[in-house]
Amino acid sequence: MSARRATPRPLPAPLHPTDPAGAALQHHLHTAARAFLEQDRLVRHQVPGSVERLRGYARRIRDALRACAPLVEPRWGEQLVVELRWLERALTAEHDREVALARLLRVLDAVPDDPGSVRARHLLERRLSRELAEARVATLNALSSSRYRLLVDRLTLVLHELPGTSIAGRSCTEVLPALAAMAFRRLARAARRLDADHGAYEEWRHARVLARCGRCAAEVCADVFGEPARAFAGQLGRLVDVLGVHEDATKAAEAARAAANTPRIAPQTMFTLGFLYATERAAALNARREFRHAWSEATKKKWRRWLDETEPGGNAGSAHPWALVELKDCEPDDEL
Repeated sequence: MSARRATPRPLPAPLHPTDPAGAALQHHLHTAARAFLEQDRLVRHQVPGSVERLRGYARRIRDALRACAPLVEPRWGEQLVVELRWLERALTAEHDREVALARLLRVLDAVPDDPGSVRARHLLERRLSRELAEARVATLNALSSSRYRLLVDRLTLVLHELPGTSIAGRSCTEVLPALAAMAFRRLARAARRLDADHGAYEEWRHARVLARCGRCAAEVCADVFGEPARAFAGQLGRLVDVLGVHEDATKAAEAARAAANTPRIAPQTMFTLGFLYATERAAALNARREFRHAWSEATKKKWRRWLDETEPGGNAGSAHPWALVELKDCEPDDEL
């Protein structure tokens, strides 16, 4: 019997803080992998939105593997992360073009029609629609490849087994809050270096990767420790969303700039494209400032009080002997 047809192991009963930490991660990955496989079925039937949801669940699984790396057998986890990263990159080009086109056309919808805006709309639709069509072909090729089918088989096996380390056998109370605290400290170090006015785009994108890892670590904790951990994950999720707007606006601005480099376009069209570029750059800057407000809220002690109450020693910053095995760094080029 193939792995794809095997009967998945039932989800465990509600987790208890004394249960092994590996069981909590298995529970989280089991849920995400089932959702991924359901989207895979819908993709085959060309259900609208299924490709984007497939990409989202692939990202969730990868975030969980990175956030909880000390619990997973290194070689197995790293190989799965590499394959999930490949899939995300294959699906992201289509997503980026769709979002950029939608954002730019929304701005044009809010301005009066004149020769410049009409020509800019036609240019953007023609240019980005062509790129979008090319990206869709690449998406279909990826989803039809043997590499993708092997990835699906690997994710099916996640429903049955999670190769773990000795740390995975330790209790949730001993392990999971420390993982969440380490992920949050990494994000905090990155957030302190961000400059809303002059910071490079890559630094903000890196912060989003770390925020996603932190959110995922908190979500794994939420399956065990309940609402306090879930509320903390919600605060980190707000940071992820704000930084996602920053990424989308930045990419839309670059799409407008690229269109402005089209040879022999009329001055009115150039002016409109410059206006679009400036509008999206302003939206990106606004997202950076909104992040500062969201970060101020997320760092309030009330959201992390559960860490003090659950982590051994009563100190969210304390280190366990095994914690020298730190979370794997999420490098900026690790994410699109």
